[in-house]
Amino acid sequence: MKKIRKITLPFLITLSGYVSGQYNVTGNVVNEEKMPIPYTSVYSAEDSVGTYTDNTGAFHLSVKSLPVHLEFRNVGCKEKVLQVHSSDNLTIQLEEKVMLLDEVKDTVLADSSIAPILYAALNAV
Repeated sequence: MKKIRKITLPFLITLSGYVSGQYNVTGNVVNEEKMPIPYTSVYSAEDSVGTYTDNTGAFHLSVKSLPVHLEFRNVGCKEKVLQVHSSDNLTIQLEEKVMLLDEVKDTVLADSSIAPILYAALNAV
């Protein structure tokens, strides 16, 4: 009887993983030139799970059910949210996000009492 229990318990634990309905979604994240985008965040809010793409832009994420909404985020790219219907190898293309920054002015030396000392040191070199 103990022998049957030893065999049955691991079998039931393994079977429960299959019954729970895990889906492995895999794919690659690329830019408009089809170049991989490494370290992109891939997140499923429905399952509260996420991952990052590796240095080749590839990702692997286990979700509870399909279809699922996946969010793709990377600095310098527009965020993309997709509804994924299959766990096949996906190719996700992100668009570049252009950000204009304000001008930076260095006003420390102009208002500082050490400006003459720094100016003299620079001229001495």
